[in-house]
Amino acid sequence: MPVIGIAIVGVENRVVTTVLITYGVDCHQEESASIGVFTTFVRQVWGFIGQFWFPDMFTSVGVAASAAVTAALIVGVSILPTMLLQWRGQLWR
Repeated sequence: MPVIGIAIVGVENRVVTTVLITYGVDCHQEESASIGVFTTFVRQVWGFIGQFWFPDMFTSVGVAASAAVTAALIVGVSILPTMLLQWRGQLWR
């Protein structure tokens, strides 16, 4: 069952970065190549790091608590900032 959760996190990782790349390119077309490279780099770094700490987290806190930690990270690090960017992005540009 933990493998299914890791797959869901991986899909979410790809969906969020696709939305962010699209938003970034729409806002700054002159920097489109840099936006794509930077966003993909950050996604790859997080994806690489996760493979090292997921198994240890599963054994130390259990699968249910690991799912809660992962869900909290997804909400706190990707969904909430993306919502904030969509809401206030035009003002910040």
